[in-house]
Amino acid sequence: MGTVTFTLGQPDLQAAIVQSIWTRRLSFNPLAKVAIGPLLLAAVVFYMLDGEGHENAVLWGVLSFFAFAATTLLSEVIAAAVQSRVAAKNPLYTHEQTFTWDADGFSVRSSRGETKLRWNQLAGFAFDRRILLLHLPNGQFQPLPRRVFTDAGYADVTSTVAAAGVANWARWH
Repeated sequence: MGTVTFTLGQPDLQAAIVQSIWTRRLSFNPLAKVAIGPLLLAAVVFYMLDGEGHENAVLWGVLSFFAFAATTLLSEVIAAAVQSRVAAKNPLYTHEQTFTWDADGFSVRSSRGETKLRWNQLAGFAFDRRILLLHLPNGQFQPLPRRVFTDAGYADVTSTVAAAGVANWARWH
């Protein structure tokens, strides 16, 4: 059993939202999701320009691909920045929380109450060097900042989650 107590800050929330975008919104391989729309646009541009005999049809198709892909990625970055700023002002996120875990599940306790879940109730988990996210089936997630864990504690919680059979959504990183 392990326990950590923490208060989320804006950097934690930004890392959580970016990780959520990467794993939840782009859960079907993020590179494929970012590329599908731009590839379709590039194909349409090429088809239309090549059909008219335009000599730079390939160039315009490639340029349209990169322009669409860049704007897609930029919109996700802007969304993460805005969402993290809003979340950092929300008292639902920025209060002291105590996270406790064992082989059966976890609990999160705060001044707002306590939530207890078994590991098999999670939809998935994801982590990077800054944050561990426990994804709930309803689209919400519990962010756990890496900074609040000892190395041994972080290794324990991630291995416990994985050993419980929770889907690892960080596989696309």
